Formats: sequence, structure tokens, C-alpha cells
Amino acid sequence: MIMTTIGSAYWPVTPEGRILAFSLSVYAFSIFGYITAALASVLIGKDKEELSSKEIAEMRSEVQKLSSEINRLLGKE
Repeated sequence: MIMTTIGSAYWPVTPEGRILAFSLSVYAFSIFGYITAALASVLIGKDKEELSSKEIAEMRSEVQKLSSEINRLLGKE
């Protein structure tokens, strides 16, 4: 468990201790990953909300252009 203790001189010797230490380190890494992912999703979510209204306006404009192009090609204008 040197990677979780930053090179400590003390580590578990018994199999039970090693299993417990390994389990705790996996738990700690998963909690750290969860917190990091939650923070990243909050930060990315703020940017996404600002872009979504722009994207919707661009899509509507593109749909209108495509609709008028289809009507022109079909001779309905």
C-alpha cells in the first residue's frame, strides 16, 4: 500500500490486514473519483447551459433554411 501512504515505513503484514488495507484504498480511490466527477459535471454543466440556447437558435435557423430549400426544390414557393 505504498502508493496510498506516500512511502510510509509501516504497512500491513498479515493477509487480513493487507486485504483490509487494499479494500480501504480502493474505497478511497472510488470516493475521490466520485467527488472529482461530480465537481467536473457541475463545472461542465454551467458551460453547457450557456451554449444550449445558442445551439437551439442555430438549429432553428438551419431547419428554416433547409425547409425553404426543400420547398424551392419541390417548386412550392
